[in-house]
Amino acid sequence: MRATRDLLRRRQYFVHKQSELVGHIKNTATQYNLPTFKKAIQYASNRVSIPDEFKHQDPSVQLSIETDLEMLNFYHQQLKKIELLIKKHAVHHDPYSYLLLKTVPGIGPILGLVILYEIQDISRFETVGRLISYFRLVKCSHESAGKKQKAITIK
Repeated sequence: MRATRDLLRRRQYFVHKQSELVGHIKNTATQYNLPTFKKAIQYASNRVSIPDEFKHQDPSVQLSIETDLEMLNFYHQQLKKIELLIKKHAVHHDPYSYLLLKTVPGIGPILGLVILYEIQDISRFETVGRLISYFRLVKCSHESAGKKQKAITIK
């Protein structure tokens, strides 16, 4: 499961880069006083008309946007490959837990995979508090000048 978990973490990196590119395109449009995009440009089908929005700008700006769009399309293709492979592995590793996770409201296929591969076996956590601590959702106690600040505990 380690290799698949590492691939999921790599996927997260690519999603982050993809978001940066979307932000850069939107930021550039704002810099040049272009109207806001009517549709969410993180979806490939909504990016088709973006080059037309920048056609009256400097060639350097046009190339920058074209490069961002090409990279977005590349990341999109890579993410599709990664997600397909990870879903295939999830069926073999723990199909029951994966299906169970997807029944929780707000947990979709990808978040279900992340939870499945990060937790692995839920029984390895003796208490709920240990699980929450594993996900770094509990603040540690701090000490300064001999004074302790209490940590938040969840029962």
